[in-house]
Amino acid sequence: MVYLDALRTAQDAPPQMAGDREGVSGSRSFFALRRERLAAFERDYLTSLLDRHRGDIAGVARESQLPRGTLYRFLKKHGLVPKTFRTS
Repeated sequence: MVYLDALRTAQDAPPQMAGDREGVSGSRSFFALRRERLAAFERDYLTSLLDRHRGDIAGVARESQLPRGTLYRFLKKHGLVPKTFRTS
């Protein structure tokens, strides 16, 4: 059973859950906003893994559980070059 006092709006949600209020208000479509958020997640996730594994693709592939071909496609899509994460 749903109680009325339990219903919340985007205004009640914490900022990290509420997201971009501009996007919620309708200035961008659902699909455009989803595409932007997904791309940002992918880029942040891959950057974090590349940092942690110092650009080692085998380690990134293992931890992310992505096939290498898929991983390379994501890296190309986001302009990430593993060599730049390697320390000398």
